[in-house]
Amino acid sequence: MHKSCGQCKQSFEIANEDLKFYDKVSPIYNDKKYLLPPPTLCPDCRQRRRLVWRGERKLYSRKCDLCGKNIISIFATNRGYTVYCPPCYWSDKWNPADFGRSYDPSRTFFEQYDDLLKSVPLQSSYLIEAVNSEFNNNASYLKNCYLMSSSNSNEDCYYGYFVNDSRDCMDCTSVNKSEKCYESIECVSCYDCRYCKNCVNCTESYFLTNCISCNNCFGSINLRHKKYCFFNEQLTKNEYEKKISTFLSGDRTKVEEMLQKVREHNLKYPFPYMIGENNENVSGNSIYRSKNSNTCFDCDDIEDCKYCYQLMNAKDCYDIMSWGRTGELFYECVATGANGYNNSFTAINVAGINNLYSYMCMHSKNLFGCVSVKKSQYMILNKKYSPAEFETLAATIIENMIRTKEWGEFFPEALSPFTYNESLADDFFPLTKDQAEAIGAKWYDETNKASEQNSKKIIPVAIQTVTEDILKTILTCQSCQKNYKIIPQELDFYKKNTVPLPINCVDCRHKARLALRNPRHLFNRACAKCAAQIQTTYAPDRPETVYCEQCYLKEVY
Repeated sequence: MHKSCGQCKQSFEIANEDLKFYDKVSPIYNDKKYLLPPPTLCPDCRQRRRLVWRGERKLYSRKCDLCGKNIISIFATNRGYTVYCPPCYWSDKWNPADFGRSYDPSRTFFEQYDDLLKSVPLQSSYLIEAVNSEFNNNASYLKNCYLMSSSNSNEDCYYGYFVNDSRDCMDCTSVNKSEKCYESIECVSCYDCRYCKNCVNCTESYFLTNCISCNNCFGSINLRHKKYCFFNEQLTKNEYEKKISTFLSGDRTKVEEMLQKVREHNLKYPFPYMIGENNENVSGNSIYRSKNSNTCFDCDDIEDCKYCYQLMNAKDCYDIMSWGRTGELFYECVATGANGYNNSFTAINVAGINNLYSYMCMHSKNLFGCVSVKKSQYMILNKKYSPAEFETLAATIIENMIRTKEWGEFFPEALSPFTYNESLADDFFPLTKDQAEAIGAKWYDETNKASEQNSKKIIPVAIQTVTEDILKTILTCQSCQKNYKIIPQELDFYKKNTVPLPINCVDCRHKARLALRNPRHLFNRACAKCAAQIQTTYAPDRPETVYCEQCYLKEVY
């Protein structure tokens, strides 16, 4: 069936397989199945609504509302939420059940949930086993890292998003098992690579695209097992080193010229219709070792999934943003996983079983409309019930939600503790303030614009001319005009690797890298070689030549 999206008005399809999934995850209370209705929003609008509930890269200084210590938090002050530091949040000094309340059938469920969310303490940020890495979020097992998000098992890494098992990397996005990489995207097992995209097992290389197992190559695309190639031309070692010597001077103008030249050069060669390997019957981009999964992006080891993003080790999931790590039967969730089962409409749900409409709940089961519940069960709006009472009241709430048209909808944007422009939604679906408020989201008016009196707008072109005085200087972002600074570890990285100072702030650099990645959206077009119909993240009007898998492999091998 085809439906019109309730937000963007675009037509979208609901397949028979989708209806079977909605039936599978529909809860049963008192021997009655409460069918989840087909979604009212298209996949993109559903994804955007979920992303508003994920605060990721914006960090604030505030006090813990329990112990009073100064902390770093993803929740800004003066927003009406109670926030505890991790030690206080996990302590026995408070009980989430003390905030429980009775369900009021005269009010909508989401109204009551909003009241609960603003009263129950929230954990300030999400860091596990972080050493000298306080200024990070949604990350684990970090050492000497700064402003990393959605990243795990890293050391001496800075300003990264979705970076894992890496060392000494700066300004990277979607990079894994790599070392000494800079401004690289979608790279795996790379060493000393700069300005590279979708490369695997490459070493001491620069400006590469779609390359595998290359060493000392520059400005090239679609290479396999090559050395000393310069813009796809095979050179001797001496010829190659002479060609790249001017680039290695750390001169920003040379880098900018090279970036433009690489963009023009790459358009002469074909691109693969998708990134991924060891898959069976999948569609999307950046998918690995997966099976029977449609419209999925940045996913590993998934099966029978659809509309999933940054999901790992999961089965039978729809409309999920982030995590998994062994999860099954998830629907419309954000950051849900860790051996979870049968969760719908949850955010930050760890090891949950049979949970509905809950936020920041850990190791709990049979929850409905709860906040910050830990190691408990049979709770509704944080109030404890017997199993029989729980089922009866859950059925009553669902029947009322059906009447108010809340049933089957994820939490509204207006209820999120984050404003639109401090959530992940702003990264993947950027909107203006008016556009964000039109869909019900909140907005934060940032005031950190550069001061004419104390900021520096002219940044040295060559890294060799930069002294440590730059660490005391407030710089002005060339793109957004906000202030930013260089930290000592950052300057050390630039000096050691002969990299020019960035002229944009960390946020603008992050968004520039995201813009280099293809959108999380599939388009129908024909293979430029054999004319076979393909689904790809390259829109038909884009200038790249796109090949299907068979034609691309014949081209590069």
